[in-house]
Amino acid sequence: MIWAASTACTFGEPVDGEAGLPRRAKAPGDRIFDPIEKVIYRPCGIDSEREQRWTSHALPLLAFSLVSILALYALLRFQHVLPLNPTDMQSVPPALAFNTAVSFVTNTNWQSYGGETTMSYLTQMPALTVQNFVSAALGMAILVALIRGLTRRESGTIGNFWVDLTRSTVYVLVPLSLVLALVLMIFALVFRAFVANTLYNELENTIRSQTFPRSGESLDAAALVWSQAPVIVGAHDTGPLIRSKDGFCLAIPLPAAGKSLRGGRITPGEWERRRGLRLRFVYRRSGPSLLVAEGRLNTKGQAVVSRSKTGRGKVTAPIFLLVPQVKLPKRLNLDRDAERALDSLPGLIVANWVEGR
Repeated sequence: MIWAASTACTFGEPVDGEAGLPRRAKAPGDRIFDPIEKVIYRPCGIDSEREQRWTSHALPLLAFSLVSILALYALLRFQHVLPLNPTDMQSVPPALAFNTAVSFVTNTNWQSYGGETTMSYLTQMPALTVQNFVSAALGMAILVALIRGLTRRESGTIGNFWVDLTRSTVYVLVPLSLVLALVLMIFALVFRAFVANTLYNELENTIRSQTFPRSGESLDAAALVWSQAPVIVGAHDTGPLIRSKDGFCLAIPLPAAGKSLRGGRITPGEWERRRGLRLRFVYRRSGPSLLVAEGRLNTKGQAVVSRSKTGRGKVTAPIFLLVPQVKLPKRLNLDRDAERALDSLPGLIVANWVEGR
């Protein structure tokens, strides 16, 4: 109903006008969109007050579609010699180029290729993205012309194809895309805030990423994103023995160390940089060795720099526990759980079986 009301104002209702021709009713966005509309009409030589019969309406429609197919096909075939191709994408094969051109112009958008590995930036921006708008606008122009043809009784015209195409894009599709983009941005922010305050942040902490190149700016950029969740689940299932990669001891932070700024466990190097204290190694024959620091304990039980000149409240606080290796306890038994689920499957099927009537 909202779309119908906005379409009626944008494309016009049959109201009284000069010479029996319909006149478009005022739309809410005329003050904003009228100047944009006129900027498009003037260089293109479009008379927005002149309406067309069905034959004059159909010919530019078919010509516009044909030119769009040929232009898009040419861009796909010659993208390897055109600019905005930093990844050196090669020419799209003839069959795929023709299929893609016809698909996007007819608003079916059938994609049988990988966009990041097939299309250049030039092909994706002024070719495919533009067709996402104008092909939908073309369909709206046809629909509005059909509605006019069915509802008008005394007029032999069904509107102006170029005007309908322009208004479909300027009045409907572009504003709608901006509004939806804003809604998606707000949803993403709200969803991220929600996730950050729920148990899902545990999964979020397993996400790792790398960008290439690692420094500087480049149009030939790439990113790799993966999750450590399978590795963590597998570790809790097998209970592995964890050792340092370099052959040194593992530094396990104690309560006096606090947490890292990134939310995980803090390292000795980060602790020294943040606290401004030097760690001292303490060897113990009968137990794990320690990294300790001279300071005081704050209200949170964390070691900080002592400001006292008399040394009052100054303590030697254990900050890190040094161990050669750690045995991760086995907390999961995936094989057992998988067998139980498999054994219960026949019973679940029988219990939820619904006989046809």
